[in-house]
Amino acid sequence: MFNLGGFEGLFIVVVLLALATLAFDIWMLVDAIQRPPERYPAPEQKTWWIVGFVVGLGTGLPAIAVAIAYYLIVRKPGANAPYATPKSPPSPPPSPGREPAPPPPVAPGPPLQNCRNCGAKLAAGARFCHSCGTPTS
Repeated sequence: MFNLGGFEGLFIVVVLLALATLAFDIWMLVDAIQRPPERYPAPEQKTWWIVGFVVGLGTGLPAIAVAIAYYLIVRKPGANAPYATPKSPPSPPPSPGREPAPPPPVAPGPPLQNCRNCGAKLAAGARFCHSCGTPTS
C-alpha cells in the first residue's frame, strides 16, 4: 500500500519533527505570556522574551533556539537561580488525640511613659522624645 522507505519516509519524519518543534515553540510562547513579570530573572525581560518568540516564529529557524533558551533560563526552575522560589517542606500533621502546643507567652514590655518636657507618649526603649527631642534619661 504505502512505501515508507526512501524519500516518503524521510518526508514524514521531517514533517513530524517540524510539527513537534512548532508545538514546543507555541507552548513556550503561551507560558511567556501567562507568566507574571516577577517570575522572570528581571521583570522587564518578559517583553523581550515575547518579542523573541514572535520574531522567531516569523522567521522559522531561530524560534526553536529561543524556545530552548527560554525553557532552560526561565521555565525550568534551577537550584542555583536566585529568582526561583525554594519550596519549604510541608509541616507534619498533628498527632491524633494530641492538641498542638500553645505558643509561648509574650513578656509585656515596659509601659509607655510620657515625656517630662512636652508630655508626649514615649515609645518603649526610646532614648529621646519623638516630639521635642528631649533625652528620656
